[in-house]
Amino acid sequence: MQLSSSSAFSRRWITASRLLKSGKLKEIFIRTYRIIKRRKLKFRLIDYADWHEEWVEVGQKDTKRITELINSLPHQPFFSIVLHLDVTNHAAATSTIESIKEQIYPNWKLHIITSKNINSESLQKNISTDDDRIKITNVEDYDLNDWVIALDSQTRLGKAALFSVASSIVDTPEVSVIYSDNDHINSLGIFCDPYMKPSWNPDLFESINYLKPFTILHKNLWEKHLNPEEDLHDHLIQATKKMSAKEILHIPQILASIHIDNQKNLLVPIVNAVKNNFPTKEPLVSIIIPTRDQGQILKTCINSIYQKTKYTNFEIILIDHQSSEKKAIRVIDFLREKPNSRIEKYSGNFNFSAMVNKGAEIAQGEIITLLNNDTEIIEENWLELLVTQTIRKEVGVCGPLLLFKNRTIQHAGIHPSKNALMIHGHKHEKENSPGYFGHLQTKHEVMAVTGACLSTKKTTWDELGGFNDKNLKVAYNDVDFCLKAREVGLRVLLEPKVKLIHHESASRGVEQEILRNPRLQKEISYMKDRWGEFLFVDPASNPNLLTTEEGLSLNPHPKEIPIWKNN
Repeated sequence: MQLSSSSAFSRRWITASRLLKSGKLKEIFIRTYRIIKRRKLKFRLIDYADWHEEWVEVGQKDTKRITELINSLPHQPFFSIVLHLDVTNHAAATSTIESIKEQIYPNWKLHIITSKNINSESLQKNISTDDDRIKITNVEDYDLNDWVIALDSQTRLGKAALFSVASSIVDTPEVSVIYSDNDHINSLGIFCDPYMKPSWNPDLFESINYLKPFTILHKNLWEKHLNPEEDLHDHLIQATKKMSAKEILHIPQILASIHIDNQKNLLVPIVNAVKNNFPTKEPLVSIIIPTRDQGQILKTCINSIYQKTKYTNFEIILIDHQSSEKKAIRVIDFLREKPNSRIEKYSGNFNFSAMVNKGAEIAQGEIITLLNNDTEIIEENWLELLVTQTIRKEVGVCGPLLLFKNRTIQHAGIHPSKNALMIHGHKHEKENSPGYFGHLQTKHEVMAVTGACLSTKKTTWDELGGFNDKNLKVAYNDVDFCLKAREVGLRVLLEPKVKLIHHESASRGVEQEILRNPRLQKEISYMKDRWGEFLFVDPASNPNLLTTEEGLSLNPHPKEIPIWKNN
């Protein structure tokens, strides 16, 4: 998930040339130091084999600890495991069955359902079923316990899998759906390619069944899946719409493994096309653009809106911060002649929040879309797609995929880092990258999106109080607004089908180092005080992952470790 070395070199050379022309030698030194520091960090990235050994594998000491914890449970849930076999791959089936028999947690029954073309007697001879908890049948006629797990013959469970689930059920009795992280096993039998999943993310689940391969359902929910011809994913999409997030539990542990035989295409899952209903009548969209001078980039932005936007019902509100450059004034005068535009003057020190708030006050649209003056529209359906998501009642904010001029990714959602600085996801990946396990192929919830292009309903903007123009005049105002939306139960979505070019750093100079920037220090301090731990809750990530400017990596010290490792 890294930029190619040639692309990285090209991008850094362009940046260095720009800084040289501006005389910012100190900034060049700082960036060079950062690059060297990051390259050193690359050599310290954790190998998954080492991580797996420390946090996943169950040793003798772990087994003893798990047994103690099982005996201390106030009650012990019982699991019905349903294994459908429609192939004669006895080796794969044996691996799955053996992994179930190796479970430290004892309360389970395995129902092996065979298709008509499989001889049950032959299967019984080839597969060791010397356990009265294992039954083989070719009909779906069996008694269910309180919890049901559907497995296929390519999935192998870790020894602690059922215990981890049972313990979670005891701790959170309100749950009805449980899922875990998983990794893969290649043809050499090596564990690889861990899929560290996000917490419940309904828009992502609607397109990608990321709950597989180890999904645990309460008996009541399973029994509603009456039609065996109906895909379980489709059933759960509808069922979970009637459930609260508290009823769906993610266990951030590698509890299952999928045999892939080096089929890397399996690491990019099937994505179901989901079409949200567009309003019968286009709602008016107020596009708010703060600007000052820099006429060429403003011209590019304005022209691209008018030339490449298929959506017709919009107005442009330009907030002019004392522009004096001749070219900028000509662009503003050109815009003034447009019937669907308004120019608002803003004076005083730079305050991005106050500028967009001023635009929102006079906005007449049902939808507000913030747009930086250094963005460029490249696809005609951008506004239609943003409106389609923003207008949904459960959505508070929606943002697009932003690209650098070289068409690599600049922004694909905002993620928190340990020092409270924000990281842009999938940065420098190719424009058409599927993203981490296909996440960039569909809309999904993220912690926040950037104010460079941010869409929200006017009612939501007003209810949340817009941007904080007192404490967050320059930075973090967009993140703060998104957190306010999530705080009241609204979703913040990334819609990667919408792509814009963001000529980053053209609007303002390169941000100074934190230690040299009292204003930024103050804004970070405010965010920490205002949001506390919620500032670090990321619905698009996982406690087993670290998001850095270099991309995703394994967290050497997971934020949530298995209870049986927590001695």
